[in-house]
Amino acid sequence: MNTDVKKLKSLSLPKLEMKFASIVALYRICIAFFSMLVFSFFGLLSFIITLGYSKKFFRLKILPHLCKFALLISGIKLKIDPQIKKINEKKMFIFNHNSFLDIFIIPALGLENSNYLISEGVRNILPLHWTNLLCGAKYVPVEKDKNRRLNFFKKLTDDFSNNNERLICSVEGQHYFYHGISKFKRGVFHVAMKSNVKIVPLFINIKEENNPFESYYYRSGIIKVELLDEIDPSKWELKNLDDEISKVRNKYVSFFNKVHNEEIE
Repeated sequence: MNTDVKKLKSLSLPKLEMKFASIVALYRICIAFFSMLVFSFFGLLSFIITLGYSKKFFRLKILPHLCKFALLISGIKLKIDPQIKKINEKKMFIFNHNSFLDIFIIPALGLENSNYLISEGVRNILPLHWTNLLCGAKYVPVEKDKNRRLNFFKKLTDDFSNNNERLICSVEGQHYFYHGISKFKRGVFHVAMKSNVKIVPLFINIKEENNPFESYYYRSGIIKVELLDEIDPSKWELKNLDDEISKVRNKYVSFFNKVHNEEIE
């Protein structure tokens, strides 16, 4: 049974609603890809007209509103903790990643002087790729390409240590989406430790029924981006890095269980 059919059945939809679920899913697919086309078109147009000077304006003033609007007409209202925008210092923002909707949620934050990491596996989605380039996103090599991935994080550490830009990173990396918290990757934590930059954990709070995961079937609802307690990696050591990562993941698991009334590990 494919992912979309499993997801459709898991929603326990009434028969009448079940009948039109495929139409709704098709509509949402169209909205997602049309939105990415619009984003990339406006971004490229403004970039060309202003000879590149509009890049920052597009990222901070246009793209966040376009992303929120795309989510809204797809049935999702996005609520962002206002305290997140008040953080002006150089930090590393991390977030849990278990929905394709994150490609709209993260740019919607509109964080100044920041770049975000994204798997190079999405490069084949051209409108998203164009938008990522305009937003200064950094592509992370896939895990199977170990040498190139290692070199990427070494360079990222050097760059991050010597500039004032902030990073927004998924700590779960590229994986199959599900309702829970996946294994955390070491790369971004190693960068934070070596750069001695504090970590700001963001929790993307999506109810299971509102999360399309790998499909397009979901109920309309609210997604919240919540702010967890800041983490100081200044006393971390390489030999204990896995233990520190485990502690951070436990914070996410505890918060997940609290907001969803579940007991995942």
